[in-house]
Amino acid sequence: MGKIGYDKKTLNKIHRSEQEILDEIARVCDKNGLRYLLIGGTLLGAIRHNGFIPWDDDLDISMPREDYEKFLGIAPKELGDRFLLEDISTNDEYCYMFSKVKLKNTIMREKTMSESYDGGQGIWVDIFPLDYTNHFKDSFIKLKWRRIVFLKRICMRKSKRTKRVERKRIDNFLFLYKHRSVKSIMKKLNKIVESENNKNCMYYINYGSQYGVLRQTHLIDEILPLSKVKFEGKEYFAPRNCDYVLTNIYGPNYMQLPPKEKRITHSPEYIKFEDGEEVFFNE
Repeated sequence: MGKIGYDKKTLNKIHRSEQEILDEIARVCDKNGLRYLLIGGTLLGAIRHNGFIPWDDDLDISMPREDYEKFLGIAPKELGDRFLLEDISTNDEYCYMFSKVKLKNTIMREKTMSESYDGGQGIWVDIFPLDYTNHFKDSFIKLKWRRIVFLKRICMRKSKRTKRVERKRIDNFLFLYKHRSVKSIMKKLNKIVESENNKNCMYYINYGSQYGVLRQTHLIDEILPLSKVKFEGKEYFAPRNCDYVLTNIYGPNYMQLPPKEKRITHSPEYIKFEDGEEVFFNE
């Protein structure tokens, strides 16, 4: 008989595993002089709860694009034996604009994941690249974002990773990409998101975020130089101005707890921990 949702013991065990992954990423970054910072709900948890948001089940960090690319290059040999990197360079069906570091010998499968997906479904930490832009709230960035979203949906539809069915209108365009692999489309996506990275820009922008570009475009001077925040009893890097970033993403009342019906997580189907413990979830 499966669980309907996370119990406290299971969620705490997920949190401990994710923090182990974060510690390993931080170790590699510190050793190699790379910048990383807590973002999104992880940053919100650090500021509002001094750790994980109590009902949250994931952990997100970001890196400036130049640090991100260096990390991807060194991670396969620098990460400890218990960890692995997953992105389009390690899995041809990977359909996200960010990377994951996963804990080997674990599984964390969501209801939206295809059972045929063989890219490794371990407990993970997401790493989002921060690209550059001089455009904010103008037609250029909105058109660019629409193009990115369209190609992301094409990739999701073609990928073996997901059971999620995209809108029918996406299927109407699939014939245009019939002979294009997910990997080739992702390379095209990366060229689009990095198109301004050779310019002198004022903003960092996270194109991989679920929140959309307007809420995830921040003045670089409010991100750098990085500060440090407490998270589950340890210190990690964070934006220089955490209040500015969290207000951009969540609004000025981000310190207030949301109503219970909005305290949502991913949709877990099955978890296997490193020690072999298995947890099954009901529909």
